Amino acid sequence: MSALGRYLSRDLEVNLSTRIVTLGGKPGAWTLVDENEHHHGSFHAVLMSCPGPQAATLLPKPSALHARCLAMRYAVCWAGLVELTAQEPFAWDSLSFEAGTLGEAFRSNSKPERSGAERWVVHAAPDWSSAHRHDAPEVVGQALTEAFEEATGQKVHTMTVHRWLYARALQNEGEVALIDSERRLGLCGDGMTGGGVEAAYISGFEVAKQVQAHFSAQQPNPSDVLRRRLRSSPARAPDIGCDQDTRCDHELKRHTRPQEPALSRHPVNVDVS
Repeated sequence: MSALGRYLSRDLEVNLSTRIVTLGGKPGAWTLVDENEHHHGSFHAVLMSCPGPQAATLLPKPSALHARCLAMRYAVCWAGLVELTAQEPFAWDSLSFEAGTLGEAFRSNSKPERSGAERWVVHAAPDWSSAHRHDAPEVVGQALTEAFEEATGQKVHTMTVHRWLYARALQNEGEVALIDSERRLGLCGDGMTGGGVEAAYISGFEVAKQVQAHFSAQQPNPSDVLRRRLRSSPARAPDIGCDQDTRCDHELKRHTRPQEPALSRHPVNVDVS
């Protein structure tokens, strides 16, 4: 699932495994402080796509973005990565279970360019995950192993489990993305409208459009800024037989640089899990 993100960010500097604990600075010059007290930034704007309860710990309060984060609801899911003893491929690429411990399972080897040991990803049923939310991973792993072997008749070689705390975004109402143009903050994610990779994509696409509409328009054109400064400068115009406006054009050719983007080209992955 992370392959799409890696592809889209291939030309960017992305800091992984960096848990941000504090949002500092001010609008237009935000800084991010990680758990090791390292400072990142400054940034023109900060966009958050992490689960609502995690984003709420960083956002200013009271604010519309903070209130929206607190309203988001999620369901927990115990997930397991299964490696089978037998290497013969299954006749199916996915399984759905109507009742019991398991909810669904997906064959990893069916994805493009996947080979090697026969592996599956299994998700425990929502009700079972909620009831066993605080169980030890070893206990959960044993339960998922027994349920998978019983349902498929296949012998499990290894089972690695992970508690996916904010796995399923429950249905929420409201905008698919939010922008605080005054504070230069944005919020998106599947939790905005309720679950699924499609909801995450639509929300991210919408917040990108709002960034272009709200933030980019607020950035002054460097050529216009320099032109105003030159016109108000008391310095004598170069003796090349030109008037003040012509002098500005000559100076602009020498001093202007390509306009910088409205947002930093070096985003920091905000991971507060």
